[in-house]
Amino acid sequence: MSFEICRAIRSDHPSLAGHFPGAPIVPGVVILDEVAAALAEWRKDCHLTGIRAVKFVLPLKPEQPFTICLAAAKGTKTEVDFSCRVEGRVITEGRLDIVCTEPDIRSPRHPNRLLSTLEHTIRAWRSGFKATRRRYSTNVCIKAWN
Repeated sequence: MSFEICRAIRSDHPSLAGHFPGAPIVPGVVILDEVAAALAEWRKDCHLTGIRAVKFVLPLKPEQPFTICLAAAKGTKTEVDFSCRVEGRVITEGRLDIVCTEPDIRSPRHPNRLLSTLEHTIRAWRSGFKATRRRYSTNVCIKAWN
């Protein structure tokens, strides 16, 4: 199972002003944030728990479209391989640790679920964070395969 989505980081992203003045490149953490967002779009039942490995091969420039490719790692249900490509060249690659949940009464989407204070806090933080991320990135295309 795999998933692809194209993105571009806008030139007015707040992290670009200091990274680097006069010759901006997209910080690795911004690229990883887009990878995490792509995982959330692809596997709505899964949550990122860690980044097992990451390698930044080439720099990404603002407004430069790049494709995020996600694929289930062979032999495990708790890892996802990812790569980011610009014009077919790998700029970033790595492996994510994930946890997937099956829909049941413990699921946050179940109507009888009572959410803990921590879950409410995390959801509030994520909703504000997603609004910020959407303002500075652009979806160009989405492809999914089963």
